[in-house]
Amino acid sequence: MRVSMYKISFRRIFSLRLAVQRVLIFCCLLVLSGQSFSLQVEGLFSESIVILNDSDSERSRAYSEALRAVLIKLTGSEDAIRAPGLLRAFESAGEYVDAVSYGTEDETLRDSASLGFKSESNQRVLNINFSRVLVETLLLDAGIPIFDSNRPSVLLWMVVQEPNGERNLITPELYPNFISHFESFSKKRGIPFIYPLLDFEDQKALNEDKLWGLDAVTIEGASERYGPDSVLAGRLQITPSADLVGLWRFFFQNSVQSFDGLDTEIESYLDAALNRVTTELVSYFAINPLNNDFALATLRVDGIANLEGYSSLLDYLNTLGLLNNFVLSEMEGGRLEFRVEIRGDLEQLVGLIALDRDLKIIENSERSFSQGDFPLLHYRWTR
Repeated sequence: MRVSMYKISFRRIFSLRLAVQRVLIFCCLLVLSGQSFSLQVEGLFSESIVILNDSDSERSRAYSEALRAVLIKLTGSEDAIRAPGLLRAFESAGEYVDAVSYGTEDETLRDSASLGFKSESNQRVLNINFSRVLVETLLLDAGIPIFDSNRPSVLLWMVVQEPNGERNLITPELYPNFISHFESFSKKRGIPFIYPLLDFEDQKALNEDKLWGLDAVTIEGASERYGPDSVLAGRLQITPSADLVGLWRFFFQNSVQSFDGLDTEIESYLDAALNRVTTELVSYFAINPLNNDFALATLRVDGIANLEGYSSLLDYLNTLGLLNNFVLSEMEGGRLEFRVEIRGDLEQLVGLIALDRDLKIIENSERSFSQGDFPLLHYRWTR
């Protein structure tokens, strides 16, 4: 009896924590409503690895494992660590380490059949920070595209039909294993996921039956309040024989892709869709060092009120990896114009800037004589 009371208490605490998290997310979304909800991914150059002892061989293993994890986060793909040019780097991963520290990791293990039981084991970990310059040079020399730290968000909608025909939207309470897998994938690949609140407004716009239909207009309408950079919506039917049969729709850059899902294991079923989405995002936003195609354009920025704003704008432009070079060409009042050289095409730069909230695009701008034949990108500085 005492064990049952503990289980009920833990469930309530767990549900309360989830409710608080959703309220906090909702508050943030109110602030960001109508804007792109890209997220700055932290810790791309660091990783913590569980170690068994303090031997040199164990430390070397930890360095190699951590470097593999960091490269996957930086590129968004597991294919990167299979590149021939990186094999030696894994053998001498310590050469890329910038700093290390020891710590203890609280590892939480939950029985998938019950949220009530929780066991914790303290394990010693090695916290490893790699040199950004050395790691980026490693990828550059290997010709592997790098995914910028400011990454597109993915809003996840999913409905499951059980063998008895009952349909449920994915929630942490009903399908904790699904959410856990999404979070694990997000951390490993550095892809920020957004989860719908599933409050009254969501239920009215996109309930279980509406989501099952995967109607593009309905999904886009329900997603608008979150301002995501992309949307992944899926339906999954669990057959009486435990087969997983589903359909996905991915909304990105004003296009919709549809693809099937078929598996017998939930992890591999979800991974197939998440890998496909990640590949699409990486191919669009990642900076390819082997791309020798350059485009020239004029970047006009309004709203620079003082020296601090000018300095902040320059710092921001320096973070845009697609800008190979930029030179101030004209200044008038609070308006600045730059001649920019873009690695890749203009559309990719526009998409990268759209991930931020620092520059707001101004449509139908008039050209000036000094711009010549270069395309004009006109923005207002909002920071």
